[in-house]
Amino acid sequence: MKVIEIDRSNSEEFKKFQQSLLAAQAVEYKKARKKQLESIIDKIVEGRRKYDDFRDAEEILNEELEKSATITDSNMLWPTFLTLQTVLPFKLKTLNYKDIYLNYTTELKCAVFSDLWNRGYYITEGVRFGGDFLVYFGDPICYHAVFIVKCVTDSESFSSSELVAHGRLGTSVRKRFVLASVVDGTVCYVTVSWIDA
Repeated sequence: MKVIEIDRSNSEEFKKFQQSLLAAQAVEYKKARKKQLESIIDKIVEGRRKYDDFRDAEEILNEELEKSATITDSNMLWPTFLTLQTVLPFKLKTLNYKDIYLNYTTELKCAVFSDLWNRGYYITEGVRFGGDFLVYFGDPICYHAVFIVKCVTDSESFSSSELVAHGRLGTSVRKRFVLASVVDGTVCYVTVSWIDA
């Protein structure tokens, strides 16, 4: 995945370009909104007739279109209608996503997150449970987390009391505590379980 970064050193050119995108998006959105309204205009006209509005359908359609098809700087999805023919008045630089994300995390966490995501799990931040990630079988709105994942390097070591604490924590919150690491380029997992004897 690559990210495009815009060089905004010439701010006047950039503002003109942004205004041209706003105008283009307004035109395109109005066309799309008109199609939506045309598909339900009969119901709208029927509803208006109940309130003694006997104007023709075209006039009502145009009124509804003006009310609901306004694009401004604050609600524009920038740049939705950028096409290959658009001439950019500024330079674009291509950045690798790792250049950005590694400012906030580590390669190990990126590798573990990517592996879990590719296996179909849902993932959220797990610091409040002593890990790096909380892992779910489905959407976190509908499911409870099943794993607390902590990313560890091969140079890290744990005392036996720390491992016991991780196992107890996982058991007390009804989750499995998992240690994740990368070994020979492959993400590996070890589950720490607490068993009452």
